[in-house]
This record gives sequence, C-alpha cells and structure tokens, in this order.
Amino acid sequence: NSVDSANGKWADSTGNAYSIGTNDQFGWRPRFSNVKGYLRPNLNCDDFGAVTAYSQFCYNRDDGKIYFYLNNQTFTYDPATRLYDTISTAVHPNNGNLPNVGMGFDKNNKTVYALRWGSLCYDAYNKEVVAFGGGGLDQTMGSIPGTWVFNTTTKIWSKLTQSVVPSPRAHSPMVYDSVNRCIVLFGGDHLDCLMNDTWVYDCV
Repeated sequence: NSVDSANGKWADSTGNAYSIGTNDQFGWRPRFSNVKGYLRPNLNCDDFGAVTAYSQFCYNRDDGKIYFYLNNQTFTYDPATRLYDTISTAVHPNNGNLPNVGMGFDKNNKTVYALRWGSLCYDAYNKEVVAFGGGGLDQTMGSIPGTWVFNTTTKIWSKLTQSVVPSPRAHSPMVYDSVNRCIVLFGGDHLDCLMNDTWVYDCV
C-alpha cells in the first residue's frame, strides 16, 4: 500500500501493481536508500525513474522461483515465501559493460551500463536459465552479449560458444518446448527494423 508523492500508489499490499506513470511494463521503483515498506532490491539504474524487466526474467518450474537479470544483477523471487534473494556472480552477461543500453551509477558514483532488452527462458532439461540478446546492437559484434546460461545449482553464469546464433536483436520472446526439449525464439527488434524469423535452441 505504498504511496509515492510523485507517482501515487505503487501497489496493493498483495495483488495488483500499477504503472509508474511512464510505461506499463514490469518495473521497480529505484531507491537510493532503504525506505520502510519497500522490500524489493535496490535496482537504481537510470534517469527515467525505474528499472524495467522487459523479458529478462523467467519462471523456474523446478524450484518455483522467478529468476531475474536486471541492472547487471542476478536475483530470484519466491512466490511461496514472498522473499527476494540476490545472487552474487563473478561473471555475468554484461561483464564487458555494454555501451548505450541504460546508464546508471553505483554506490561509488561510478558510471555503470546495464544490459537491457534481452530475454530469459528456463531450460528444464539442463536446469539452466538461458539468456539471449539485448545490449548495444548499434556497436561492433564484440559488444553483443550472445547466449549465456545460468546454472541454478552452482549459481554460475557461462557464455556459450556457438557456431550458429541468431543475429543481434532485442525484445525476442523465448519459450520452452517440453516435448521437443528445445527453446523457440521468435523475431525481435534490431532497433532499425523489426524481425520475424524463428530460431530453435536445442537444449539436448
């Protein structure tokens, strides 16, 4: 039942969450310090007033948690306990600090670039979270994040070496096909055009 003077009511104590006024996507109110009643992680990211998840989250049907990769941070939310858990990782998809994808500042006021517009999907065959896309699509190929997997047991991110990958893109929906044990990716935004191709990631 938190109320913000600038944007009004943020959410009910349970149930509905409301738009922050700038968009209707899944977002977090950023806070520079702990505020009573705000139990979400501090994900302060940019000058627009919130961090937006886009498709950088997925549901793990095995442990019942939602996995997020936002503002270069990996964390989970457990609907059963209503608790967040931040996961410290030495390596993650934006270790290279991709440019032009949402600038923010860390606690030491150092500039930080956050990976945005990527997609996450849970691979139930390998018990991994698969991340693809997003980042500085107008930069060199060296700045493209590629395909990463997060092992939910070891809590380690790893970049896959693949001879064939989808071309750079953002906002590409991915879904897991449990019958064929694969992840299907469709289309996306190349930032200068919209795409309508379909790709299949073979989990086996």
